Amino acid sequence: MKRGSIVGMAEALKKFKIRNEEWTKTILQAAGFKENEDFIHQYIVDDKYIVDFAFEEEKIVVEADGKSHRKKIIKNKDKERDNYLFKNGWIIIRLNDKQLLKEPSFCKSLIKQMVVGRRN
Repeated sequence: MKRGSIVGMAEALKKFKIRNEEWTKTILQAAGFKENEDFIHQYIVDDKYIVDFAFEEEKIVVEADGKSHRKKIIKNKDKERDNYLFKNGWIIIRLNDKQLLKEPSFCKSLIKQMVVGRRN
């Protein structure tokens, strides 16, 4: 994918108010993290993939998955991307809509523990 088109896509995705991403952003902020300082929303990895949230310095990706990620074709694409990211030193935290809604404290603790652990 060309750099210009992936950047345009990332910018367009930021404008959508995707429920799972809004919940995740709220959780990240409740954990004390600041957007564009600690994490980046719709981060582009190697001009190849757009991830929901990235802690660039710590190389941690947080994905907020909705119902569409339960479909086999999407699961396969997610697995391919996760493998690429992992091979390139990224940790992937994948949270689904049920976890985000019913277990926000767990989600917050998990993310905070991973980020703090990578910072130390």
